[in-house]
Amino acid sequence: MDHRSINAGPVKKLNWLDLPDDLTLMIIGKLTTFQILTSVQFVCRKWWRICMDPLMWRTINMCNIGIRNSVDYKLEKMCRHAIDRSCGQLVDISIEYFATDDFLKYIIDSGCHKLQRLRLVQCFRRISDKGLCEMVEKLPLLEELDITLCLNVSSIALEAIGRSCPLLKSFKFNDNGGGKKAAFAIAQNMSNLRHLQLFGNLLNNSGLNAILNDCPHLESLDLRKCYNVKLEGKLKTRCDEQLKDLRDPDAPCDDFRFWGLCFETAYYDATLDYVSEKRVKAQVREARRINSGSSTHSDLTFLVYNYTSNQAYPRCRNLHPSPCNIPPPCNLPPPRNLPPLRKTLPQYLEQSDRATFVVKFKRWWKGVNIFQKAYVLIPVHEDLHWSLIIICIPDKGDESGPIILHLDSLSLHSSRSLFDNIKRLG
Repeated sequence: MDHRSINAGPVKKLNWLDLPDDLTLMIIGKLTTFQILTSVQFVCRKWWRICMDPLMWRTINMCNIGIRNSVDYKLEKMCRHAIDRSCGQLVDISIEYFATDDFLKYIIDSGCHKLQRLRLVQCFRRISDKGLCEMVEKLPLLEELDITLCLNVSSIALEAIGRSCPLLKSFKFNDNGGGKKAAFAIAQNMSNLRHLQLFGNLLNNSGLNAILNDCPHLESLDLRKCYNVKLEGKLKTRCDEQLKDLRDPDAPCDDFRFWGLCFETAYYDATLDYVSEKRVKAQVREARRINSGSSTHSDLTFLVYNYTSNQAYPRCRNLHPSPCNIPPPCNLPPPRNLPPLRKTLPQYLEQSDRATFVVKFKRWWKGVNIFQKAYVLIPVHEDLHWSLIIICIPDKGDESGPIILHLDSLSLHSSRSLFDNIKRLG
C-alpha cells in the first residue's frame, strides 16, 4: 500500500487569534514586561486589548534588560505604565537599575498594597533608608524581598522591614556592605525567616550567632563571600544541625549572577551619560551630512517626526480618531536613512523654544522642495508606538490642495495634534 494513501488531509494552520483570551493571556504572561510593552502589545488589536487586562500585570519583571536597553529606553516611564495597568492588583515586581525613592512612592500611591514579592537590583545609591521605610509600611503582605547592590540601604531600613512585614519568609541582602548592625537588625526583627541570603556581607560570628538564635524557622542560609565569618568548631556544627541548606563563605559563586562584575564602573550614572553622549555625537554627524546635501532623496521623502512636549501631544487617554477611512497598515519600523531626533532633542521644550525647533527641523530637507514630490511620508514615534502620516500633493492643475492622511493601526496618536504641527512646519 502506498504510504501516502493513509496520510491525513492537509494540516489546518493555527490562527493565534482563535485562541481563547485566557490562554493567550497565559502565553503572553510568560514574556518579560519589557517584551510586552515594546513589541507584543502592538501585534494586533486583540493582543492590545489583552495587554490592557489588569491580570496581565500582577507580575512586573523589569530585570535582565541589559545596559544597552537601559540607555535606549525610558524604563521608569515604561514600568509606571505597567503599574497603572495593574489597577492595584500587583503582587510581584522586580526592578533593576532605575528604582528611586520617588518611584517606590509611586508604587504605593498607585494602590499596590497587595505586593508579596519585591526585588530591587543594582539601584546603587538611588534608594535610601527613608524611601524604603515609607514603602514597606504599606506592604503588610510582603513575603519575599531581594535587595541587591543598593548601597544606601542600612540596618535602619532592615528594622523597619521586619516590623512592617510580619509575613516575610525570604530575604536577600547582597553586596550592600551590611555588617554586625545589619545582622542584629535581621535577627531581632525577622524571626519568621525561612531563607536568608547575605552574599558578600560584612557580618562576623557574633552576627551569625544572633541570627541562629532569633530565627528558629531558618532553613537555608547563604554566606558566600562573607569572609569575616569563621565557620569552625561548635558554630559549624550548630549550622549543620539547625539548617537544611548552608553555603559557606568559600562555596562556588557560579549561580550568582552579579559575581565578577565591576559594579561601580559598569553601571554607574557617569557611564550611562557617556554612552548616551556618544550616540548623540554620531547622530549629529549624520544630521550634518544630510544638511550638507550629500544625502540622496527619492520621490518619497522620509521625515522623522517626534513629539516634543507632553502638553502639545496628548497621550493615549486623550485620543482623537483618525479622519481617514483607509485600513490601517501594520506598525512601521523606524526609517534607516535618518537618525532619530528623539535622542538629540530635549524631551520637553518650552513654548518659546518651539519656533527655534521648527527652524532646525526644516534643515532636514535643506535644498529640496518637498512640495514638488508626489508624496511625503512622515513616520511618527511616541509612547513606543509608530504611526504614519502621508501628505498627498496634487498636480499643479488640481485646485484641491494637499491631502493629509494619518494611518494608525491602534489609534494611539492624536491626529488633530499631528495635523496642527504639520501645518506649522509648512
